Amino acid sequence: MTGNEKRGAGLVASRVTTQHISIATGLTYDDLVRGFERELGRWDLTAADRLLKSNASWSEVEREVDRMAGPRGLMTFTRINQGGRFTLISSARNKLG
Repeated sequence: MTGNEKRGAGLVASRVTTQHISIATGLTYDDLVRGFERELGRWDLTAADRLLKSNASWSEVEREVDRMAGPRGLMTFTRINQGGRFTLISSARNKLG
């Protein structure tokens, strides 16, 4: 166990250091997100269901998942607008306070 780990009751906690780097892109936040998301593959639930129902081989599953992941090897499974949810929470708190 290193000096930065704590253990107890099935729990292991470690400290990590992060570095925040800002890069000026000249893009708005929305344009940056749209551009990033265009580069990602999409999980295809219909194709996944088809693989499951056909009892597809592992090689077929790998091939289909690779197709979904696209050229970057990354994919989106779902999209959640957290900003809208936090706006609702903030609004509710302001009304209660």
